[in-house]
Amino acid sequence: MIKMKKKSSVGMIVLAIILIIANLIHIDYSNFTWTKNLASFLGIFAMIGVIISMIIQIRYDKKQQAKLKDNN
Repeated sequence: MIKMKKKSSVGMIVLAIILIIANLIHIDYSNFTWTKNLASFLGIFAMIGVIISMIIQIRYDKKQQAKLKDNN
């Protein structure tokens, strides 16, 4: 069960990185203002949040797995 969670978390991290790259491509660098690029900026911030939460989830799962092994 934990291995499956780790695989899906890694998959979410990869997807978030791909979406960050897509948002970076979509930014209008000639007019680098919030009004023109707000959606891209918010998308990048959201994907960074997803990456951070998945990393925290993987660490939490490792700690839980270690506790289960120690109890058995």
